[in-house]
Amino acid sequence: MIKKMLTMVLMCIMAMGAKAQVYGYDSWAQMPTVDLYDDGMLNMLIRAVAENGARLKAEYEASYNQTEAAFRQKRWYEVINNANRALAIRDYNGYLFYMRGYAYEQIGDWKEAKRDYKRGKRCGSGLAEQALSALKAKEKQRKKNYGGGTTTTYYDAYGNNLGSSYRR
Repeated sequence: MIKKMLTMVLMCIMAMGAKAQVYGYDSWAQMPTVDLYDDGMLNMLIRAVAENGARLKAEYEASYNQTEAAFRQKRWYEVINNANRALAIRDYNGYLFYMRGYAYEQIGDWKEAKRDYKRGKRCGSGLAEQALSALKAKEKQRKKNYGGGTTTTYYDAYGNNLGSSYRR
C-alpha cells in the first residue's frame, strides 16, 4: 500500500516537472487536458495519505487493545488473531510479539512461540527475551525427559485440550 502511494506521488511529481499535458494538436493520444500544476490534485493526494494514515493508526490501536484484553482473559486464539492484525499494520512492536508467542506457547505450538519470542527480542522486548530463555530451558528439559522427541498437544476451537501425541 505504501509502495503504491509513493509511486503515485513520484509519478505526479515527474508529470508536473515535465509539463505533461496533452494538447489538442497531439494526435498520438486523446487524453483530457489537465493543469498538472493545479495544487488541488496534490492537496487531494496529501489528504488521502493523511486519512489513510489516521485510519491505519486507529485500526492498529484497536487491534492492540483487543490483543491486550484477550491476553488478560487468557483467550489465546483471540490473542493470536488480534496480534496478527496489529502486526500486519506495524510489525516492530516487541510486546505484541511477546503476547502472540506466549499464546502460541499456551496452545502448544512451541515452534511458533520460539519464533515470536526471537522477533520480540530483536524489537527490544525484555519480556520476550526472558520467555525465550525459559522456553529453551523447557525444551532442554523435555528432550532430557522424553529422549529428544516432540510432544504435540491438540486443542479444539474453544481451547479445550483434546490430547497429546509423542513423536521421535
